[in-house]
Amino acid sequence: MSDTIEPVEHPRNYEIPGWSNADAINARDATIREQDAEIERLTTALKIANANHEHFERHWYLRGDEIERLRAVLVAAKGLNAESEEYDFDYGLGRAAPNSYWEELDDAIEAIDAAKEQR
Repeated sequence: MSDTIEPVEHPRNYEIPGWSNADAINARDATIREQDAEIERLTTALKIANANHEHFERHWYLRGDEIERLRAVLVAAKGLNAESEEYDFDYGLGRAAPNSYWEELDDAIEAIDAAKEQR
């Protein structure tokens, strides 16, 4: 099967009852012009739709990445909160946790800051 469409030969004599051959040819040419205009309109609409879809898709993936970075901060903060203990410091009550939990939270926040700088 060929990928190209072969042109169709149209007879030069259009016999439409009540129409002259010239009227039939003019009507055919007008129909072709209308169809060409419609093809052009649809092609333009398709180009716009594709551009809008690409824009939406790009932002969708960017938002997904942003959500994952924020989720990492949430997980780190919950871990920090769960492992922290309340202490009575000289200046009042406070909470403390092992450094690894603080570092995990710090890394997650730094990932968000790095992504903001790349924009």
